[in-house]
Amino acid sequence: MKRLLADVKPGRVYVCLDGRLFEKDARDVEFAGIYASHKFDRLPHAEALTRRSVEEEVLASPDYWRSRKLKKKKRP
Repeated sequence: MKRLLADVKPGRVYVCLDGRLFEKDARDVEFAGIYASHKFDRLPHAEALTRRSVEEEVLASPDYWRSRKLKKKKRP
């Protein structure tokens, strides 16, 4: 938790997505999370505040998550 919260500043609003924290208004977000790879101009959490369909299209969409699933590394 210390590593996850190291850059968190009191009073700011954050979004947790696939094991990472971002400021709610972050832009041009691209990363590999615990489960999938992601690339957003604007975080879906922030977009969902004005466009409710984002929740179904991204956050709760099995197709979104499956299509971006990371390949597991094989152990030696």
